[in-house]
Amino acid sequence: MKAILRKSVIASFLTLALVTSAQANWFCTMHNAKGQTWNGTGPTRAIAASNAMKFCSRNSKYASNCVLDYCRQQ
Repeated sequence: MKAILRKSVIASFLTLALVTSAQANWFCTMHNAKGQTWNGTGPTRAIAASNAMKFCSRNSKYASNCVLDYCRQQ
């Protein structure tokens, strides 16, 4: 009986950990020289920043004008 209870508690904690980590997402904001801003999201900070950079560089004359403002985990 104790073994079944122990296994169910462990399974509950593992499920909770997986659900919590699956919902962690990054949000990054970037601007260009004109003051226009773009946002990017992704499962990691690097992917979120890359997505924001992709949107900024597509809509700016020079990609070097794009500056990362901040990233935060949601």
